[in-house]
Order: sequence, then structure tokens, then C-alpha cells
Amino acid sequence: MLWASGTNEFSAYMPATAAIEPFLIPEDQSTIEKLKSADYMTATASVEKGGDVNLQFAHQLSKVTLNISYTNQYSGDEVVSALKIGKIPNSTPDNNVIKQAGESYVPYPFVADKKLSEVAQQSYTAIVIPGSYYDTGTYSYFMTMTIGGTEVKFKANDFLQNYNALQAGKAYTFNVQVGENQATISQASVKAWSGTDPLDEVEPENPYTTVTLVPRADSENGRFFTTWNTNDEVFTTALTADYIKVTGTMHRHARYIDIHS
Repeated sequence: MLWASGTNEFSAYMPATAAIEPFLIPEDQSTIEKLKSADYMTATASVEKGGDVNLQFAHQLSKVTLNISYTNQYSGDEVVSALKIGKIPNSTPDNNVIKQAGESYVPYPFVADKKLSEVAQQSYTAIVIPGSYYDTGTYSYFMTMTIGGTEVKFKANDFLQNYNALQAGKAYTFNVQVGENQATISQASVKAWSGTDPLDEVEPENPYTTVTLVPRADSENGRFFTTWNTNDEVFTTALTADYIKVTGTMHRHARYIDIHS
């Protein structure tokens, strides 16, 4: 490595094939090696000449995990010959940087021709392009399974059809219930995805915004405060005996307020 004078810019990619743009997300991710080959990560650093180069890699794709169950319409002895997560029709990354190689994703650790009762005891994971499944009529199915020779299609639920539903660096878990007459998909969790192994444990996203209350000089009986949350956004808060009223725009992930007096 040859240092240039002043500030040096560094870029790194994982896996090794990621340096060849666009990165193609493989369709077959059914083994751990194939799943790892789909985990596109990047890192950048600005370092003065002779300084330490610390690269922190970030996941550029989304991880999806499926927990499958089935209704009593099935015996459990039916053979599952295919399990695929559908291609995402409305992806957010630049098409010149990341592309979907196929029309679907075969998740890890799917093995064809197992009984439905065996499939339902296993969680399946795939790494997919960020984006959404809003209904375009072409790729509006979130997943398909072939059970006992019959293909069962699972239409994307409302969450998956929202704009930017699947985001880079996030891990999503869905509960999928299979029935002969209907199939349902429910979202179990959204978590921040860290670590360089695609099967690393992930930490839940903070479901609330933490705020600090500071009495204002013009407060009446100490009932008015200026507040800051963890994103340095300012609110004006009025307290009553029964509730806390917040005026202002909360961070979009905020659902609850944890108050520190």
C-alpha cells in the first residue's frame, strides 16, 4: 500500500466478488457457503497519511427469516419439493451497484423433498435486496412452496407492500402459516443486523425514544419542560395529572417515551 500525502480514502467490500459491480445477489442460498456469498458488505474510511485504518463493515442488503407452520388441513406427510422467496419488484439500491441474479431466492438451509412436518420445524434465512413488494402484478408474491406437487403462493402482506419495507442492515422475521385454502404471513420482528456472519445474532431495534426533561424558566408550577430525545430533536411538553402531552415531530421509529426527570 502506498500512502499519499494528506487524507487517504479507503473502500472495502465483502465478499471478494463484491468488488465487481454490479454485485449479483445469488438465487440459490440453500447452504451456509452460498448464504455467505450473498452477504454484500461495504466499509469506507478517511485516514491521514500513516494513520491506522479502521474499517467498520455495514450490511447493504436485508436478511429475511421464515418460521413456517401449517394448519390441520395438512397431515404433515406431504412432500415439500420447493421453497422460494419471491424477487423484490421495487428495489431501492442503484441497479448499477446491486442486482438480483434470479427471479427468486432459495433460503438456507432448504433441502428439497422433505416432509412438511420437517420443514415446519426449521427456520429459513435468505439475504435479499432492500425494497418492497407493492403489487405490480408480476412479482407480488412474497414466497411460494410446492407441497405434494401443488404450488402454494403467499401474497405479500401490507407491511411488505409498504415503500422501503425491507431496509439495508435490518433483519426481519416472519411467521408463515400454510393452509390448503389460505396462507397467512405475519411479521414477528425487525432488528438491527450486525456482525460479519449472516447468521449472527441481532439486537432488537430500540422501540422507543428516550427523552430528557428540563424545567423551563417560564413554566407554570413546574409543569412545562423543554425535552430532547436521543436524536437531539426538541419538543415542548406539558404535564397534567393524568398524562404527558408531546407536541412536535417525533422520530419515525418512536412509539413510546421513556422519561427521565
